[in-house]
Amino acid sequence: MLMIQRHGVPLAANGLSATQNLLARPDTAPILVIGAPTGAGKTFGFQKLIENTGCIVLFIVPTQALARNICESLEKARLYAKQWDSEQTRAAVERGASTWTERLFSLTVEARQRGGMIVATLEAFHGITLGYPGKSRTDFDVQDVLTNVDWLVFDEAHLLNERAMGFMALWATLVGFRRQHFNGRTRLALLSATHSAWVDFLVRRDENNLISLPPEWVDYQTETIVDLPATAEAPPGVRPMHGEVSVELHQGEIREWALELVPALLARHRRVLLVYDSLAEFGLDEPLLLKVAQAAGLQRKQMFVVNSQDKQIGETAGSARIPAGWEIPDQSRLIIGTSAVEVGMNLAHATALVTDEGFNAAALLQRIGRAARGDLPGEVHVVCDARRKTPHIHRLERLSGTCSIGAVVEHLKSPSLIPFNIGRARLLGSAYLDMLARQNRHLSKGLDAMLTEIEQREGQRPLSGRSLLGLARREVEQFRGRLSSSLRRWLEAIDEQLRDLRGFTPTVKVRFRDTPVIQCSLDFVSRRLPIPDDYDHDVLVYRRPRDQCLKKRAEPFSVPVIAPFGQDAIRDVWSEADLQEKYRLLVCNHRDGNRKELQNVVRFATASGLVPRAPVKAANVEQSGSIVAYSNPV
Repeated sequence: MLMIQRHGVPLAANGLSATQNLLARPDTAPILVIGAPTGAGKTFGFQKLIENTGCIVLFIVPTQALARNICESLEKARLYAKQWDSEQTRAAVERGASTWTERLFSLTVEARQRGGMIVATLEAFHGITLGYPGKSRTDFDVQDVLTNVDWLVFDEAHLLNERAMGFMALWATLVGFRRQHFNGRTRLALLSATHSAWVDFLVRRDENNLISLPPEWVDYQTETIVDLPATAEAPPGVRPMHGEVSVELHQGEIREWALELVPALLARHRRVLLVYDSLAEFGLDEPLLLKVAQAAGLQRKQMFVVNSQDKQIGETAGSARIPAGWEIPDQSRLIIGTSAVEVGMNLAHATALVTDEGFNAAALLQRIGRAARGDLPGEVHVVCDARRKTPHIHRLERLSGTCSIGAVVEHLKSPSLIPFNIGRARLLGSAYLDMLARQNRHLSKGLDAMLTEIEQREGQRPLSGRSLLGLARREVEQFRGRLSSSLRRWLEAIDEQLRDLRGFTPTVKVRFRDTPVIQCSLDFVSRRLPIPDDYDHDVLVYRRPRDQCLKKRAEPFSVPVIAPFGQDAIRDVWSEADLQEKYRLLVCNHRDGNRKELQNVVRFATASGLVPRAPVKAANVEQSGSIVAYSNPV
């Protein structure tokens, strides 16, 4: 068994940590990469900066729940806070107002008058980069951000994957150049408890790399963490972050261990957290978990569920009807979730955790970090599959005895907490910039002029102009023959994928018995649900609760795709990685896959990992990525 030592962060005389105080210094590098464990107070540092200086912070977050929590925290402190996300868009549309006009006003008028924080989801902020406000006849662009914002912050930056690297490279270059050479107002901060390999990618000066920022533009700061005695009072000037936490590994399935562990944990702890990797597996177990909780003396209202489906309707879609959502009531003692609980959730007083192993080392560390926050001892039980142990579970098994949190992170890091393919990041990053040159010509033109000036000043261009997608595009433009229309359609689909920084899968509308309509991933429906009982226009209708519809085991499904040589269907797909490999083989093995005049088309299609999906037959499809009706799968 592993014991993670109780630990805390040293504070200066003003009550702030070294990293929090660093934010107020005017002489820091234009780009700060800040690493600190969960609970270190990264967000709080910016709140205090706003209180003390009246600055404007544009804070980018991965989820709406995290945006909501941060805004509520600032409003309690009587600071200006504004949320930019799909909820704000929906409210603006209902009022007959322009989303982008409201956002511009909040930045350039409301925040400017009093200082404050605008909290935006990645998708909302990305719209500015893509030039969407101009298409809505709102004069709001990148220049407005650089003119009005003091700190541009990306929270949970480790969640930015390879397909977001071109976007990040663009903003790092814009901010760094303006700040370094023209005393620009904006600085960039990248916050994370678990930095991935993209941090090194950002500043690697390599002629083959997408980005090579001058070293003086970037500074790395890691919060100082000190180990504390398990029981004694914390020394003066140290704020405890986590109590001592035991971590124990179990082999088997989470439902088996939930039956054994949850009742005993509820008897010892005020709050217990139970986290599944699979929403479908939770759905199957929902009635069982209700019985386990009730046997332990809990009422249904003392349970709460957090996942992407049930948060839409306020209770679970299965027969147990457990309360669900994003805001956890104080009375909740058993909180059941999926990966949605890893960021942005208020899990105060949760001192016990039973969890699946997580999709990578960073995800598992985030879950462990959710337990025992503050100065309370806790216990964590990690359930893993003995037949297919992941690398991070193998590494965790080798730890025993008492370890500092820093030692645990370093041990699990080998080589990276999150898989990161530098070659793919380079390829997709340059492809993103190639797409942006057509999507936002005004920004691209200004960027080219800036890059030329940087090259003259620094002797090296910080963003590579070479793009495999650009070479493929030229091949398509020069090609004449029967494949011309297929190739052009593939290029359009690739651009659409590059505009999606996260790689969301299509969604469909579903209604289970006695529930409102919810949005479900099309892949979830294809793998885990049977043919619907009925179709109500664009809604798949099931006449039973979700747990009575779910298949006991996932099944392979078919995915209609857009390939360079025409539309096709890839059958027997088990996962996203499986889909990417089968798509690569589909392109390579096509009779036109060895044509010399299309060699760069084939190279990009097979190396990028992008798999453009075609609309499902007999479906009303929005090409933005949301399928609103679904029937007769290919």
